[in-house]
Amino acid sequence: MQSRTRKGFTLVELLVVIGIIALLMAILMPALNRAREQARRVQCASSIRQLLQALHMYVSDNKQSLPYANPGGQIPPGWMYQTALLSSPRRQEDVQTGTFHRYLNDYGVWHCPNDSPPYVIPSVPSSIFPLSSYTMNVCVVNFSRPNLPSYKVTKFKPDSIIFWEPEESGMGLQYVWDDGTSAADQSPLTRRHGQAGSNVAANRDSRIGSAVGIIDGHIEFVSRKQWNDWNVVGPWPNPVWCKPGVATGGAQNTWYQ
Repeated sequence: MQSRTRKGFTLVELLVVIGIIALLMAILMPALNRAREQARRVQCASSIRQLLQALHMYVSDNKQSLPYANPGGQIPPGWMYQTALLSSPRRQEDVQTGTFHRYLNDYGVWHCPNDSPPYVIPSVPSSIFPLSSYTMNVCVVNFSRPNLPSYKVTKFKPDSIIFWEPEESGMGLQYVWDDGTSAADQSPLTRRHGQAGSNVAANRDSRIGSAVGIIDGHIEFVSRKQWNDWNVVGPWPNPVWCKPGVATGGAQNTWYQ
């Protein structure tokens, strides 16, 4: 009786299979990464949309006045927190002291999916980054009346940008997470979404950017290039420099008026 012997794979065949798998992974991984980032963009946009919904519920409950934006030293509770009740070090739970918590008590909304807990920036130990990845436009702050009702929502043009996701590293870091509000030139739009190449390249690439919250309630994707043009090129006022009653909309160091 003739025995049958089983023939295994040769080393060459195994190497060919491994090479094919490696090639397929090299082809598919960029597409998978793009799909994953697209899902994060959608989730981030959803979070900003919920912040806008909370803003409009607050406005409806407060005679059309916008919430306090949490500039440094503000006494009344702001949209994100109340200064006197902040923990040291800061904690996610501190948002319970802010005016939005009654409308928005899901902690998952407060942070971008590209950020990871415990949301600490070692170089800025007092930062409020543990509370949120997002900031409110400083143009809503009425500095001449810091502890009285803010501007009415009707003072702003419908395309005014109120919420965005600022850069978490790079120039101006000391300003980005020191309180709950930021100027556009102090905290440029994030590079978390679609970051590619150097910072310079990312600033010029129209695919790099993030969702922003518009005061009329809708969400738009804004590129870093567009953001930088609004900041540096103008004309002013524009959607990001939108302070009422100021000729430049707050640009050129007039946002504190």
